[in-house]
Amino acid sequence: MNIQSLGALRTRKLKPYLFLAILTISTAVACRTALAQESSQDREISVCGLVERPYNLSYSEMLKMPSTIVEAELYCVDGPNRPITQGKWRGVALRTILEKAGLKKGVVKIAFYASDEFSSDLALEDALNPDIILAYELDGETMQGTRGGPINRLVVPGRWGYKWVASVVKIEAVDYDFLGAWERQGYPDNALINPPPPPCAPSSPDPGIYLAFVIIALVALLAGRSYLRQKRLNDLSA
Repeated sequence: MNIQSLGALRTRKLKPYLFLAILTISTAVACRTALAQESSQDREISVCGLVERPYNLSYSEMLKMPSTIVEAELYCVDGPNRPITQGKWRGVALRTILEKAGLKKGVVKIAFYASDEFSSDLALEDALNPDIILAYELDGETMQGTRGGPINRLVVPGRWGYKWVASVVKIEAVDYDFLGAWERQGYPDNALINPPPPPCAPSSPDPGIYLAFVIIALVALLAGRSYLRQKRLNDLSA
């Protein structure tokens, strides 16, 4: 038996094992993806703290709640001249989520915790703004997490990105001055993006300039008339 025949025989013997290995890997990847998506979809958001009716909000339950669309741009303090992302965000108004829980008296802030332990906060009056939503879609497409599953994002128009918490897992009503991760480092708690200053209107010329031009014009006119009169007299005497 020659070398080519031996090689062909070995290939035929290895084919079933190669097929089995490929099938095993493909099945494992598919299962992992499905589990990741299922885990992300089933992840619940704890709405707790100083509320009358604490509850857990699942992704599927959030989809059944009244939704709203907000068009907004997400800016990061590290790159303030260009938005990281922008578009039409669909989600549930934070106000609706809080009203379902029933806020108790004394609440001054709402704290937000992400799945990666990041945190941020909003003053109560800001949290009740109808334009602040917990979004699950961007431009009609479900937002995708790092593992392929949908995530949520707090959309806070007009505020820096550290208020736009992604993958919120806990919303807590508190009666003290809670500060989030970036806020504790000294970043402004209101996170307002100050609008660029309006272009300076051209200043009106000083009225004295007009007066100077008028005087110069009169002097030039008188000097010209005097020159012409003298020239005429010279021509007559010549």
